[in-house]
Amino acid sequence: KRDDTPECVLALYDRPRDFPDHVVVRQWTFNGDGTMAPDPRVTTFDVQALTPRGAISAARSYCKRMGLSFVPRCGGDDAMLLESWRGRPRMAQAAE
Repeated sequence: KRDDTPECVLALYDRPRDFPDHVVVRQWTFNGDGTMAPDPRVTTFDVQALTPRGAISAARSYCKRMGLSFVPRCGGDDAMLLESWRGRPRMAQAAE
């Protein structure tokens, strides 16, 4: 059930150091103490195959299909962070 799925944040990164040719979606899950922990699995979108704009669009569509809500950037965010999406996902995140 979706209600049993813990709330998370999916963060979209534009070509981070560990995936320089990809837009990356990383899942962050809330811990019981209010902190967040990253999931080691990521979903990637190849900027060379899709173009940079196409990879970003595909990553956004992925987050929308999961039923998450857009969260605007904050001033202290990592420069590679494009945007975040928050909520309880409709489906498990696939790892690549």
